[in-house]
Amino acid sequence: MPCPRVLAALCGALLCASGLFAFSGPCFPNPCHSDAECQVIDDFHRGDVFTQYICKCPHGYTGIHCEIVCTSPLGMETGAIADSQISASSMHLGFMGLQRWAPYLARLHLTGIVNAWTSSNYDRSPWIQVNLMRKMRVTGVVTQGASRAGSAEYLKTFKVAYSTNGRKFQFIQGAGESGDKIFMGNVDNSGLKVNLFETPLEVQYVRLVPMICHRGCTLRFELLGCELNVCPSPQPSPTPGRCHVRDAMGLPPLGLLLSLCCVSGLPFYNGFYYSNSPHGWNPGKGHGEGIFNGVKLVVETPEEILFSYRGANVTLPCRYHYEPAVVSPRPVRIKWWKLSENGAPEQDVLVAIGLRHRAFGDYRGRVHLWQEREREVSLEIRDLRLEDYGRYRCEVIDGLEDESGLVELELRGVVFPYQHPQGRYQFNFHEAQWACEEQDAVVASFEQLFRAWEEGLDWCNAGWLQDASVQYPITQARHPCGGLGLAPGVRSYGPRHRRLHRYDVFCFAAALRGQVYYLEHPEKLTLAEAKEACQEDGAQIAKVGQLFAAWKFHGLDRCDAGWLADGSARYPVAHPRRNCGSLEPGVRSFGFPDPHSRKYGVYCYRPR
Repeated sequence: MPCPRVLAALCGALLCASGLFAFSGPCFPNPCHSDAECQVIDDFHRGDVFTQYICKCPHGYTGIHCEIVCTSPLGMETGAIADSQISASSMHLGFMGLQRWAPYLARLHLTGIVNAWTSSNYDRSPWIQVNLMRKMRVTGVVTQGASRAGSAEYLKTFKVAYSTNGRKFQFIQGAGESGDKIFMGNVDNSGLKVNLFETPLEVQYVRLVPMICHRGCTLRFELLGCELNVCPSPQPSPTPGRCHVRDAMGLPPLGLLLSLCCVSGLPFYNGFYYSNSPHGWNPGKGHGEGIFNGVKLVVETPEEILFSYRGANVTLPCRYHYEPAVVSPRPVRIKWWKLSENGAPEQDVLVAIGLRHRAFGDYRGRVHLWQEREREVSLEIRDLRLEDYGRYRCEVIDGLEDESGLVELELRGVVFPYQHPQGRYQFNFHEAQWACEEQDAVVASFEQLFRAWEEGLDWCNAGWLQDASVQYPITQARHPCGGLGLAPGVRSYGPRHRRLHRYDVFCFAAALRGQVYYLEHPEKLTLAEAKEACQEDGAQIAKVGQLFAAWKFHGLDRCDAGWLADGSARYPVAHPRRNCGSLEPGVRSFGFPDPHSRKYGVYCYRPR
């Protein structure tokens, strides 16, 4: 029976591939390939908020610009690719060396206790590669995580390198960018993520290089493509002048693709699928464990996400022990670091050997090792800042053995869309970062936007996220926002060029330590008068992030529109009523009025 979910995932990846953004004319500078016809889509039928076009492809071609000519699974799942053709930089050994998370296990949908490839804990530059034994056309990759030690592990982002001889590799480059292309990976251990290459590769070796891994670099995958010599077909084509792409087994590539096993009951999301559970994306941390001399080192960190507030103190729990127990104390080295979310290097936080501790960067003076109990190596962070949220790794090193666990710290906050005063789609990525900071916020992460979507955020304009991808959340399908045929979800355009491309931004504002209030004033004010009035009241004019946080966490409810620091006029409604606009709670906006008009009051912020 055909598998509609994998087909939908592939179609989602095709629809969301890069290349839709053009600087002049709908089909320039990214024209259709393979003699395809460029068709401009009118406002009613377009798939989102962009003015865009589609390429009507000749038979046998597919892709945004009809540049992809084959998408058949090449044999990782079926075993057509032999174990000997798969190699890796390292593999993880578990349970006294009896569990070998070997590269030949990296096969899509493989089952069992040990059912994937995992790199060694010592491997700081892991990779896994396939030798196809001959030059083939490779057009994409399907990735999947797995569960190890009871916790989800997967690749969040990765690069793809290729070679014709197995000695000299080069990375796929991002379109219009100077660096290597970063591919978006998975968000759980079972869902599929399809990535199609903008330009098919004609190679013998394909290497996947993990960049950001959740808990561990654990992978199952499939390569997509076809033989080089299948087009033109040796058999006569029923349509003169065109060829029918077929895979090595003689089956149409779409039929073979549909044979991929599916994960049932999972919602549409960015061309691939996530768990239905509200916490299906939740990064499970679990316990790390290693073996030496018959003794197992186990590192314990909490499974649940820790929540705190800006300005508070928080302890990230981490303990370790040995199985069987070791009576005499052993010297260990402790290292805490924060994992990156956008391909940047990991950030060192603290290292400790015995009683000697050293903190790094902005964490100096704010962190120390909490050792109330034996073999407790928890990290205390004082005076939490907006940028402190994220995933932290606790690593325990005993001689040549090291194990680690993850702790996820999340600040209580609210995600809100933000637009330039001059209108929609004015920010490049760096300007978007600055804009959020100006509103007492930071650019939201993928997880924060996903959680906001689960809570009901619905916004049709695409915006930057922390990893430089562009996405937008839809809870109610409608024509201008992807059409009625797609299920609700967070739609993605993948990574964009940080300088050239322009969108709105989704900001994240943490809960406040101060107070936002509407200033009672005998008359309406201009923007300049509003700022002065707040200062006279011993406060300052509120920022957009502060107003959203006050609405979200303090229940600020006011029907009066007031000036904010960025020149916009807004008002918060916690308890909807007919004389306050929509019957949904939220922060209403009047945009950016004439700063000299006297139609509005002002919202002030007084720090505590």
